Amino acid sequence: MPDPGQLDAGGKAPHLIGAAAGRLAGHARDDGMKRPQHALPLHLPHGEEPERRADQERRGRIEIGGGRRLRLPAERGGREAIANAVMAGHEGLVDIRRIGRDPRIGGEGGGPFAGGEPGKFLFRPELHEPGAKRVLGTRYADGGYGQGVAVLRDLAGHRSTARFIALKLARHFIADEPPPQAVGRLAVAFTRSGGDLPTVYRALIDSREAWVQPLAKYKTPSDYVISGFRGLTLPVEAGQPALTPFGVLGQRMWEPGSPAGWPDRSADWDGASALMKRIEWADALGQRLGNRRDAVQLAPQLLGANLSAATRSAVAHAASAAQALTLLLAAPEFMRR
Repeated sequence: MPDPGQLDAGGKAPHLIGAAAGRLAGHARDDGMKRPQHALPLHLPHGEEPERRADQERRGRIEIGGGRRLRLPAERGGREAIANAVMAGHEGLVDIRRIGRDPRIGGEGGGPFAGGEPGKFLFRPELHEPGAKRVLGTRYADGGYGQGVAVLRDLAGHRSTARFIALKLARHFIADEPPPQAVGRLAVAFTRSGGDLPTVYRALIDSREAWVQPLAKYKTPSDYVISGFRGLTLPVEAGQPALTPFGVLGQRMWEPGSPAGWPDRSADWDGASALMKRIEWADALGQRLGNRRDAVQLAPQLLGANLSAATRSAVAHAASAAQALTLLLAAPEFMRR
């Protein structure tokens, strides 16, 4: 399931298919709109001298009237787009400040500043450092919005990007520490296809390592809650109540702890306190449903060949239907995927 922050107004994930360059450019545009505090659509007061604007840009802030100042966002937005979407850990990113300023991406239109259509991307040149840039040995002429797009396009095709995306996919779908051979094949598929993501996904599906070890991954709270709702065919209520379990279990929707997003290793989610919260949620759900669900019938349907003899016996000998559901949802094999 994609992070809800990747969905558009129609509930689709537009950057999960197609070429990686388009995904990265889309991420950079969306990042400016989703984080308005870091991508504010700034406009200078009338009569602002260029020299004063340049000095303010160098100092990283700009006056907007009434004695208020706002920090310029381009560096952080660009840095996040690069570091989190493609180039994490690349040793060549020695001048992250310059690279962060290169993607000349704007923010959302409308709001307290003039220009643009609310909810849609708008390039604002006054937010960004002018002039040619040199990134990873390549010089990019000052072409406004096109300069940023060119940088992102080349970064999307970089070998470090291929390796980074391959590792993230393998870690999510194969194991916390995926086999290097599998990661290498995905990186090759990325490079040979020119960053075509569906080609990489097919290579992942064709990887033997993705199928040999069942239940290799511990479910994140999001995975756990969603699988519980799907397995028990529970209706999803409109509004906040449907989102409450995610926050209770430690993965509040749209609020990851950092721009890098949620972690994807078992050690980040399987602590004793986190496990107890899952059991408490499972118990509350079991008490709520009572005998309206038959855990004995559901167990083989939900777990298939992964259903252990211990779990089958525990569910069958539960003191009540509610307890049987709790034991099913709290079973070790239901906690994993």
